[in-house]
Amino acid sequence: MKGATSPPVRPATNEPLLTTKLSIPRTRPHSVPRDHLLDRLNQCQTCGLILASAPAGYGKTTLISTWVQRLQHPVVWFSLDETDNDPIRFLRYLLAGLQQIDASVGRDLQYALAAAQQPPVALVGLLINDLTERMHTHFLLVLDDYHLIDEPAVHEIVQTLVAHRPPSLQLVIVTREDPPLPLARLRARGELAEVRAHDLRFSSTETERFLHEVMGLALPSDAISQLEQRVEGWPAGLQLAALTLQNQRDPAAVVAALSGSHHFILSYLTDEVLHRLPEPQQQFLLDTSVLPRLSGAVCDAITGRRDSAWQLEELYAANIFVIPLDDAHRWWRYHPLFGEILRVQLQRVQPERVVQLRKQASMWFEAHGTVDEAIDLAFTAGDYARVAYLIETYAQQTMMQGFLRTVETWLQRLPEAWRSMQPHASLAFVWSLILRGRLSETEPHLFHAETAAARARPENADEAAAIQAETLALRAVLAALRGDPKHGCELARESVSMAPATNAFVRGATLFALGTTCNYAGKSDEALVSYQAALPLCQASGNRVAAMLIVGNLAMLYLARGQLHAAAELCRGVIAAAEQTGQTYSPTLASVY
Repeated sequence: MKGATSPPVRPATNEPLLTTKLSIPRTRPHSVPRDHLLDRLNQCQTCGLILASAPAGYGKTTLISTWVQRLQHPVVWFSLDETDNDPIRFLRYLLAGLQQIDASVGRDLQYALAAAQQPPVALVGLLINDLTERMHTHFLLVLDDYHLIDEPAVHEIVQTLVAHRPPSLQLVIVTREDPPLPLARLRARGELAEVRAHDLRFSSTETERFLHEVMGLALPSDAISQLEQRVEGWPAGLQLAALTLQNQRDPAAVVAALSGSHHFILSYLTDEVLHRLPEPQQQFLLDTSVLPRLSGAVCDAITGRRDSAWQLEELYAANIFVIPLDDAHRWWRYHPLFGEILRVQLQRVQPERVVQLRKQASMWFEAHGTVDEAIDLAFTAGDYARVAYLIETYAQQTMMQGFLRTVETWLQRLPEAWRSMQPHASLAFVWSLILRGRLSETEPHLFHAETAAARARPENADEAAAIQAETLALRAVLAALRGDPKHGCELARESVSMAPATNAFVRGATLFALGTTCNYAGKSDEALVSYQAALPLCQASGNRVAAMLIVGNLAMLYLARGQLHAAAELCRGVIAAAEQTGQTYSPTLASVY
């Protein structure tokens, strides 16, 4: 939360959702037909859950994406990543996908989430009821890469969807490991269809077709047989082997050299593939392997090239494990295993370059409004100074948008020595803890903020005063919530007197705290005056959550006084203002409605 001397905050956390996460992955025009698996999936449309669970490189996503693109039913595709462990973010993407089918779905859930009075899991019933009422046509919800989810609250959301599935919904989970769902019970009831590694392995016929028709290799039958024995139908290993065998004088000798585990084969074949590429292309692959996703622009930015978009298309055409994320081929990613080996290779041959590339990528993603990726890249670079700067700059905005788990994860990953140096991030986290009712966890973060204010230099006196005032405001709210609103009022009045006159955010926050503590203490007159003074300050500083809570509390105070017209006029004015700015469906309007 920013003081008077803080740098301007850019609205990076207001970026639109990444549409590539909600796009069905493209399949190659020339691929091995897997009609027997597609027919099997077609026969499973009465099952509530389809589980495609197998290790990396078995073609799970390719199979499911091929299948759903042939269906006549609507499909919601959600490609998950680590950031979706935040239940608010998970639900936000889930709603966006569902609203591609019906724009009216989930409005009640959007409003309820912002009220922050219940955990997201408790509100999933609103979505289930809405889907039951509105969605009468059969549709699929595909959760891809579900193994990246480890947050219990997100698992509980999915468990609730499975347990109380609307009749029209069929859920498909694509994962490397089984999710924490009651699979045995679902299996016994005939509600579960499964696709496993043994189903996805290439048969002898499929192996031969892949090598001949997709990879253009005219291999003798004995070499194909040996390769099949070595790779054991593993599609990713087979593709790597095919790349290695291209233009070999003695393919059988190369096949005979392959042995060992999948990881060994993958490492060996990737090394062989890299060495067969031109040196500039090898370096491009290594440099860009640090990126979570690739575009021509970001690759140019970190490599200094001007032809990255062309390079990506060339790699795709050559079957070098580059996967498009959209139909226009603006965004790409590497196959996870291929990317992992590239990063290992880069760390081995150019360790000093890894950190620099990640720092450059972090700066690019920040400049283009994707703070999550910017912070994650700074973490992987070990650049804690930059991580601390990014968290300090964006924690407040992220928290105010409801991504409480995200802020918590950032601070947990940050070493203690750096964490204690970020007063604004600490205060933002305290606000989020209060909104979630986790009052007992606030003290260390308040202590960090107070310590930073006490150490401030004389030239930063206004900044220190802002931190102290906001900390007192938080302590005031905590006192009221813990049953001592009288003491809370005293602390809040002190915080208002300390707040710098030029700092609209802190003045609004302290007046909001005073209004809240007075409201708890039954001092309705003082609460009314404080809320009225706080509202324009919160609106001006972009503190939308506080502003909407103030409007809701003011309306209730007016109602208690019998001033129904004043309450209605206040709420209608805020809603009209939201319509003018295109924020009609902002979750922060929940309390106002």
